[in-house]
Amino acid sequence: MRGAEIDNLFRVSPRITYEIMPLAISAEYEYTAANFGTVNGDGRGGVTDTNLTANRRCLLSFKYSF
Repeated sequence: MRGAEIDNLFRVSPRITYEIMPLAISAEYEYTAANFGTVNGDGRGGVTDTNLTANRRCLLSFKYSF
């Protein structure tokens, strides 16, 4: 099972929005990281030999309300 191989997972996703009515401009940066490894088989869910896998995403949006 793939989920059992995850030791820990975290995500940070700050967003900034600037509004000049009727326009809103938003910028977002997302960083997600997980440590994958080998299930050690002791029955307590421990994971050993972990490797960090990370993803970064930038998003820019424009919203016009009328």
